Amino acid sequence: MTPVETGKTLGLVRPPVLGAVQRFTHPSGFSAPIIFLENSASMKATAFLKKMRVGEARYYSRSGDLYRSCVSNLAKQLATAVARHTGAFDAILAPPSEDHLAGPYRQALFEKLTIRTDMTNRFGQHQKLQTEFKSNLNAVANSLTYSRPNDEAQIGSLLFVDDSIWSGDTVAAMVAKLQDCGLRTDCKVTVAVALWITE
Repeated sequence: MTPVETGKTLGLVRPPVLGAVQRFTHPSGFSAPIIFLENSASMKATAFLKKMRVGEARYYSRSGDLYRSCVSNLAKQLATAVARHTGAFDAILAPPSEDHLAGPYRQALFEKLTIRTDMTNRFGQHQKLQTEFKSNLNAVANSLTYSRPNDEAQIGSLLFVDDSIWSGDTVAAMVAKLQDCGLRTDCKVTVAVALWITE
């Protein structure tokens, strides 16, 4: 059973293994369970992710070196947290990124779960946005390209993965693009991130 199948808004879960589940709702109306790490032993790494998201840190820097040295452990923690709630998805999706920030998390989830299709390479960007913080839903949507194979209606469950999330414009825009191409509105979407920035 996936988190969305409980039929109710999910409250904060504090299991023994690192990870939490809440419901994420975007102003556009998009809503999905979000699984994220909390109380991570790698606090410096998650602090770096937050600085990256707001444009205060660079991926190729000394703090970026520290993050890359522990990202595989963070990715395994996230995969374990997601696996506790559900073990299978029809598809996985990560946003396009020059730095491939979501890559280690996507790979760990792909190895841990049963996932039929990876939709990540179907998306691209016309232009790179500075940060999600300095963007908005329309800017993100307009920056995306999508190569359509016409199998979207067959996807009943979708796992969106990224290193971090703040406004949620990226996931909302990508899901909307997929729905425009035939993804069913009842598709069970779950979001998985190492860091959910809520402040």
